[in-house]
Amino acid sequence: MSNNLEVKVAKAKDGKYYAQIAFCLDVDLGLSSTGKTTKVASSGGFQVIGMDSNNKPVRYSINVIK
Repeated sequence: MSNNLEVKVAKAKDGKYYAQIAFCLDVDLGLSSTGKTTKVASSGGFQVIGMDSNNKPVRYSINVIK
C-alpha cells in the first residue's frame, strides 16, 4: 500500500459502518506501468477492510492517477 493512501472504517451514529479514504493530490509516486499516467495513490491490489453482516470479507482496490 502506498504511503499516500489512508483508509479508515468507523461506525456512525446510525449504526452503519463507513469508509473514509484520504490521499494527497500533490504526491507523485512515479509513472504507471504503461508510462502514460502518474501514480498519486494506490492500495497495491485488493485489501480487506472488514467483514459484512454475513461474515464475508469486504475488499477495496484503489488506484489514483493524474
